[in-house]
Amino acid sequence: TSKRQSKSPCERPSQPTNGKTLRRSRTYRATPQQTTSVPRTVRYYARIKLLNPKRDPENSYKCFSLSDVRRVEFIRQAQSLGLTIGDIKSILATVDDGDSPCQQVKSLVSKRLMRVQDQLADLQATEARINEAVATWRTMSDSAPQEGEFCPLIERGVINPLSPNTPG
Repeated sequence: TSKRQSKSPCERPSQPTNGKTLRRSRTYRATPQQTTSVPRTVRYYARIKLLNPKRDPENSYKCFSLSDVRRVEFIRQAQSLGLTIGDIKSILATVDDGDSPCQQVKSLVSKRLMRVQDQLADLQATEARINEAVATWRTMSDSAPQEGEFCPLIERGVINPLSPNTPG
């Protein structure tokens, strides 16, 4: 029996490994199921060069390798740590150059942690202002705005968020 030889990089098998033939690539339609990413996201990653899929000359489909699938999973994991696409591009460029990105990752994630801690402090200050406003409003009656006012509850019943004694 003769095996069908396909010219498509999406279907052409790679060299046998341990007696098994591995598929070299898959189309982008298969990739989202493998990575739990939506096709639009995978195409975006390819467009911004986080992935480098080959084109099938027979139908122009993008063909993603197993390496691309692993990169998509890495991107998702890195994003779950708060890393930006720019950070991830930089990390992947380091890897592509054959260098270890571990020190870079430690630095980026540490900086991200400090930003998250600052955001949490800001949110806690906002929560305190909201709690104070709600408590104050319980003692205030609903009234029509006077000339030049928008809402008496906000304008008369809330501490000035710009005052120096106000957190946040």
